[in-house]
Amino acid sequence: MDPVAMTPERVDAVLEVHERSGALRERVRISGDRLTIGRALDNDLVLEDPFVCAHHAELHWGDEGWTLVDLNSVNGLRLADSHQRLDKIALAGPMDLRIGHTALRFRSCDEQIAAARVDPTGGRWSRLLAQVPVALGVALLAALLIALQQHLNQVEHRDWLPALAGSVGSVTTLVIWALAWALINRVFAHRLNYPAHLSIGALCMLGALLGNTLFEYLLFALGGDGLQGGLAMLTLFGFLAVALWGHLGVITHGSRRRQALVAASVSLLLYLVFNLPQQVRDDHSNAPEFSALLKPPAFQVTSGLSSDHFYTRAAQLAADVEAEAESESQ
Repeated sequence: MDPVAMTPERVDAVLEVHERSGALRERVRISGDRLTIGRALDNDLVLEDPFVCAHHAELHWGDEGWTLVDLNSVNGLRLADSHQRLDKIALAGPMDLRIGHTALRFRSCDEQIAAARVDPTGGRWSRLLAQVPVALGVALLAALLIALQQHLNQVEHRDWLPALAGSVGSVTTLVIWALAWALINRVFAHRLNYPAHLSIGALCMLGALLGNTLFEYLLFALGGDGLQGGLAMLTLFGFLAVALWGHLGVITHGSRRRQALVAASVSLLLYLVFNLPQQVRDDHSNAPEFSALLKPPAFQVTSGLSSDHFYTRAAQLAADVEAEAESESQ
């Protein structure tokens, strides 16, 4: 039998060097039939690893395909998931290796790779949110709405200065929030993308404010003022989940459904942590609560209690308190 006919057809390959975290550090295309690996500068692949010898291993093409051979090194060759030292490793397809403390991955150039993902930041809305004028405009609109709401909620004096001061504090928090996400974006995606994160945070702040106001008027119309606190918290943490989902979509290119699940889970956890103590507190609190955001009576759909019913109920409560006091004194 002709030995030439038994020799497999040569397949080009790539050798990758990975960080311990799994991130790709370097990729070397194997252009010839031989590639040397070691710490010496005359190697084809130079590794800055004190546990790698000057001439540690050699990768070559032969009758058995690609083979990694140990060159009498101190620490030898190992598969990534094994502690057994090997003198020779036959390579085929994607294979993870370890030389010293360096992680390598052998890949054949004919390997099938996954299809390209659709860039979520390349859509029309994503490009719009990433524009600086849009981010500044939405942040300014949120600041004005916060100032207006705080101005209307003042009980004694209608002064714009405290309302503007409160608005500046809220916007400062928004700016820091967007900056934190931009720094996370820089670490994972190698770019800040600050305008997009500022737009997302400002839009969700606007949504929370408008949603809370809408629910407040709706509950007033239906006579459900007692539910206002719970719905306000749900609105706040609901838009927090939307904000987290938006930030994650800008940073990573993973599954949007999985990102939504993570964002909803984190928001729900924060809701339980911050809202449960409010639910278990004593209902008879001496701390006054007052909302100065007045609603026109014409908005109310259900009829409230009459004044006669109010005074009758008040007199009955006073009589009950006096009877309770007399019984305790006896």
